[in-house]
Amino acid sequence: MGMAPYASSHRAAEITAIFRRYLWLDDTGLRFRRSTTPSVEQVWPRIETELRGRRFDDVFGGLQRFTEHLLTEWVSAAVARTGIRRLVAGGGVFMNVKANQRIAALPDVDEFAAFPSCGDESLALGAYYLTAADQQDHTTVAPLTDCYLGDDITDEEAALALSGSGYEYTRPPDIHEAVADLLAAGQIVARCAGRMEYGARALGNRSILADPRDADLLRVLNQLIKRRDFWLPFAPVMLTSRHADYVHNPKQLTSPFMMQAFDTAPGAAADLIAAVHPADLTCRPQFVPDDADSGIRRVLTAYAQRTGQAVLLNTSLNLHGKPIARTAADALDVFTQSGLRHMQLGPYLVHKV
Repeated sequence: MGMAPYASSHRAAEITAIFRRYLWLDDTGLRFRRSTTPSVEQVWPRIETELRGRRFDDVFGGLQRFTEHLLTEWVSAAVARTGIRRLVAGGGVFMNVKANQRIAALPDVDEFAAFPSCGDESLALGAYYLTAADQQDHTTVAPLTDCYLGDDITDEEAALALSGSGYEYTRPPDIHEAVADLLAAGQIVARCAGRMEYGARALGNRSILADPRDADLLRVLNQLIKRRDFWLPFAPVMLTSRHADYVHNPKQLTSPFMMQAFDTAPGAAADLIAAVHPADLTCRPQFVPDDADSGIRRVLTAYAQRTGQAVLLNTSLNLHGKPIARTAADALDVFTQSGLRHMQLGPYLVHKV
């Protein structure tokens, strides 16, 4: 996804044609078919020979186009067969937010959503919801409203982690206002508070936040902590009521779990330039409902009051190649081993001198 926008469209199309020779759909458009008796994994040496000498960005671009074409053709056939135009997707391939964007844009799709952290483990949750609805009546089963399903950061845990750490820390009367003050002053702030998010996306409770209007922020964050490859963009988090200021969303899709990509709204790129893909100005936003009972909503609201902007850069709180911080001790370890200078840890605001 990240490398594909850098590829030559013509050369990427050639790569797509190579992949299509090995895997496509049958005449119904509903069943996947391969052209070889062995599985695609077993014929990989043959595919590698065909790709040898190609530019790596073109290979990635071709694979992304192949994925998008395959999924959109499959979804279109399913909609035509069933007449169902409101779709929800599960399974690992739907972590591909750019493919999800293409699906959502299909004229025969009215609504599209992908299950949060759409790995294969999410399929069991979909089965659970279906069974619960069948047993208890569909109208009585409440939808999943957030993904804050993990461990909480209690006041006691945060205090224990900070005791003897040597860091300066305070307990502001309103921690969300204090974080917003730092962000409005141009500071980068890590946030480890509340229950941890389920899945692969940091949704504000185990995040690093910053003002996305500074184009140099990518370089700064990568020097401080992330060390990401240049083609991997950061993402924005924004208040739902203001999302039209920043992204183009003609079907008014929801995006609470960072599972879809959107084009940047006309003229809005400068307001979130550090949180969009630099090659095509798309982004993978988190929409935060204005009435959500969450810390990230309070930070965003306070930040908007100070700056007029209701969007922040949001990236996961972890060292490069390591899991997202789960506990207060994990977060303090990330803080210690990185160049970060400010962090919310539960109710405390922590600083490096």
